[in-house]
Amino acid sequence: MEPAKIRPPATRQPAPQLLCQSIVQELVESSPEAIFLETLTGEILDCNCAACQIFGYAEKAELVTRQIKDIFPEKVAVTFPAVVTEELTTGGILVEAWGKRKDGSLFPTQVSTRLINYEGEQLVIAHIRDITVEKELEERRAVRQELTAALSTAAVSVNSRLQPDEVLDCILEQVARVVNGEAFNVMLINADSVRIVRWRGYDKLELGIKVSTEPMPLDKYPSLIKMLRTSAPVVIPDTLADPHWVGQEKEWRRSYIGAPILIGEEPVGFLNVNSTEPGRFGAEDGQRLQIFAIQAGTAIHNARLHQQLHQYAKNLEQRVAERTAELATQNARLETILRSVTDGIVVIDPAGTVLLANPLAEKWNAEFLPSADAQKLREAMRTLAREAGGALALTLELSTADLQLQAVPVLAAEGGESQVVITIHDVSELKTLERLKSQFISSISHELRTPLTAIKLYAQLLQYKNPNKEDEYLAALNSEIDYLVEMVERILQFSKISVHQITLKLEPTDLNVLLEAIIKSRQAFAKQKALSFTFHPNLGLPKIRLDQEQIRHVFLNLISNALHYTPAGGVVQVSTEITVDNGQEWVITEIKDTGMGIPHQELPHIFKRFYRGVEPRREQISGSGLGLAITKELVEVHNGWITVESKENHGSIFTVWLPVNRGPVLNQV
Repeated sequence: MEPAKIRPPATRQPAPQLLCQSIVQELVESSPEAIFLETLTGEILDCNCAACQIFGYAEKAELVTRQIKDIFPEKVAVTFPAVVTEELTTGGILVEAWGKRKDGSLFPTQVSTRLINYEGEQLVIAHIRDITVEKELEERRAVRQELTAALSTAAVSVNSRLQPDEVLDCILEQVARVVNGEAFNVMLINADSVRIVRWRGYDKLELGIKVSTEPMPLDKYPSLIKMLRTSAPVVIPDTLADPHWVGQEKEWRRSYIGAPILIGEEPVGFLNVNSTEPGRFGAEDGQRLQIFAIQAGTAIHNARLHQQLHQYAKNLEQRVAERTAELATQNARLETILRSVTDGIVVIDPAGTVLLANPLAEKWNAEFLPSADAQKLREAMRTLAREAGGALALTLELSTADLQLQAVPVLAAEGGESQVVITIHDVSELKTLERLKSQFISSISHELRTPLTAIKLYAQLLQYKNPNKEDEYLAALNSEIDYLVEMVERILQFSKISVHQITLKLEPTDLNVLLEAIIKSRQAFAKQKALSFTFHPNLGLPKIRLDQEQIRHVFLNLISNALHYTPAGGVVQVSTEITVDNGQEWVITEIKDTGMGIPHQELPHIFKRFYRGVEPRREQISGSGLGLAITKELVEVHNGWITVESKENHGSIFTVWLPVNRGPVLNQV
């Protein structure tokens, strides 16, 4: 087949070919889509080789001599010129239509057209793609989606309803969505017989069929016996052609499909579908029906369990009532004693049943602790109750408290079953002190190790007495020593603040001037990281009385954090404003960055001493965990407060509120 050459019709004067360049011609011929050149009246002027293959023509000449109506059904071809004239003026159209091959067979296509102007005449270039496979996949996908939806609806019914009739009706309704039958029923087995218990669709057949609910002998129906033997579906495409089919006097069922309903490996019934037409069902229908039969088995099993459970609940209710009366007597006996102690006390039996609890213990379980911690507390008490052969104790570390539990076995007042008395003592403060001590030692050890290692290294390098490197090594030593001194001073400063030993040197201060000095000192670092670092002061700020050195530490720490935790190319903004709240005038300083942000779960802890978030540790950003704790303390001793807004990967905003004309809360000079 020769390469396609797009050309004007024979009635036109010779002209340069529309696709004259070889590379364009090659693209047209290599396209898997059919490409046509047409007139607005539907006359085919030219096409590529793919057009012949898709529409079943041996030569291009056969297509070039035809009209658009020859490759599309009449109803499409008739409206084509009008559609083209109206729609192509907007820049092109994309439609789906049935294509017609040379042999007359139809197939789905996607048609994309565009209007072109050739020597003053409007022509149409059409791209036609065979979408048969896509449509088949789309149809299969729709069938799968319908099956999934039907199974989901049936599953919800099985799991949410306890009445078997309602569930079976729902299953039959969903089967009708995905199995192309007309009459549906569920049979249940009783000894050697079966009986229809639920049905659907018989009334729509208009054949005067009356569904019998009378028992029928099981061995009379070979199809049912086969399902019992194989535990697999049975498909009968044509009942009249099946020698084993047991029909009725006026047989209307021409095709049949059934699936056994099992509970475990025990057959309990059958799910059946009938049709008045032969050849309606196939193996795929059998697989679908089997899935619904499994759900029917689950529904029947649930109904049986519900019946057993109902009887068990009645028996249990009686036993609980008896036990409750016994516990009420014991509670009245011990209530006064339990109310007088300051620790939580629980009386529990070896099975873990709480027999008695004083009000404080009840609050630990119901008010003081979140549900997850309360559950851990109950489990710990049950463990102590089971293992308390003698006095036992354990410490329970929860998310909101640390509790010490002590268990002592005692003999019940009646001289019968032993019980356990458990005391619950809050040791949160002690554990907090222990944790703080450990955190302090760990943090300081880590922070000291790096500069000390560097100092040792540079001291060793100085021993080599390299004149060219001596100044560099000494500068590095001084830097590391300064870092150690700053860390020690920070620890001492926090210690003084904690015991209220810090003395403030107050003087009227222009906060804008103080902030400008800090920002200027950090500009080189910001420039090195390619950060946008700006200051937006409110020029009308009043002077406020504060300790300039301490407040300088506050803002230097916050600004340094913003610069450190913001990646290259980010933004750090510092701004000041004045506001009035409840009659008090405040100067507000906001430090805003586009850095890594703070996870929601870490926000409540960032101002705690020695606390460091997960991300800074992962990124190995140095720090002692004291900076924000000191910052918060220094702001508060100036009668101010600090707030933070942050979202992970979306930056942070730290806001410092300092009062105007209101003195600090500590010693002043």
